[in-house]
Amino acid sequence: MGVVTDITERKRAEEERQALLRNLQESKARLKEAQRVAHIGHYEWNLIESRVIWSDESYRIFGLTPQEGPVDFDNVREMIHPDDRESIFRAVEEDIRSGVHTKLCESQKLKPAQTNGGRSNRFSCAAGSF
Repeated sequence: MGVVTDITERKRAEEERQALLRNLQESKARLKEAQRVAHIGHYEWNLIESRVIWSDESYRIFGLTPQEGPVDFDNVREMIHPDDRESIFRAVEEDIRSGVHTKLCESQKLKPAQTNGGRSNRFSCAAGSF
């Protein structure tokens, strides 16, 4: 006696999952290349955990070698240009106090405290969430 199991649906679901994974990987690669070409980075700043995760290009903007994992929060404070530091951290403290997240630096540009190879780089802030 034998048992026959129709795995058509399972096979179709696996193929769909693989296609979605390929699309995601291709999208991430296009974003990374666009950021490199435009010299624009992105970051995620978890205000509750005081953890910052940067894109590879954000590292390069600040003259650092891209690396995996979060950026040390104390180092981030020192990397932000003194002209921008007070307003950024005032907005962050207000967001934490109120529990309502606003866009940091919506129309403001930030610049690193030090330039990368003599070039003055600036980057736009981005919104995040708690």
